[in-house]
Amino acid sequence: MLEEFSRVSNGIYFRATDESRLNILFGPVDENEAKSGQMELVILNKNHFITENLEPKAPLFGFNQISPKGAARLLATTSTGDPILTVWRLGLGRVGAISTDDGSKWAGSLLGSGNSKLLSRTMNWAIGDPERKSQSFIDAKDTRLAEPADITVKSKQVPSAEGVVFYKIDEDTYSGSMLPTQSGFQQVSGAVFAVNYESEFDRLGLNRELEGIVSSTGGKMFGPNDIDAIVDHAKSKARRIINGKEYLRMPFIIAAMAIFILEIFIRRLVRKE
Repeated sequence: MLEEFSRVSNGIYFRATDESRLNILFGPVDENEAKSGQMELVILNKNHFITENLEPKAPLFGFNQISPKGAARLLATTSTGDPILTVWRLGLGRVGAISTDDGSKWAGSLLGSGNSKLLSRTMNWAIGDPERKSQSFIDAKDTRLAEPADITVKSKQVPSAEGVVFYKIDEDTYSGSMLPTQSGFQQVSGAVFAVNYESEFDRLGLNRELEGIVSSTGGKMFGPNDIDAIVDHAKSKARRIINGKEYLRMPFIIAAMAIFILEIFIRRLVRKE
């Protein structure tokens, strides 16, 4: 029997029904593993915009107990068969349900490099193309040095831009590309895009000169787990030296009084003699 319900858990809205379909694919769910063990994210349906060519390596430590609707598409699950990503249509709109937390406890790995595409693609799919009804627009994708930047233009007229050759790909829609020669933010026909360093530099690590630059400015480098050292360094840098005046009149006054009294004593002795 299917039972439909909805709820809010960890800030994520989802709707659910019976999960008997999962038992056919994964077998009975191991409740002990699901509650206490580490589970892997499994892409169940790769024939979708969100999961196409996506191979995440994301350990999960918890999930919300749900069951997909009969009309929904289950795209990703845990290794124990529990739904993690479900999508469906609601009227003219789209709904994407991520049935784990926001990354603060269970699904922090989904926020890391290589896995975050699952979240960004889900948002993009749910939002759709906000420019689809516009009469004209221009979109330039971010890129890297030595890699072309893709440019898409919707216009009634054939667009033109310096260094870009446009080809018609659809009605009133043109596509082109340009090869940037320097990093930073650049602009083409009013559209701004970012150019990052070459992809082969991604895993080279820190610049050897960085530590010297940091030290020369009074800074210090720390590891990601050096929390106590970071706090101590911040406290030491928070201290300020205040220059003040300290008057030394009292010792001289006391010395003068002692000399004066000694002089009076000596004079009296001389007079008595």
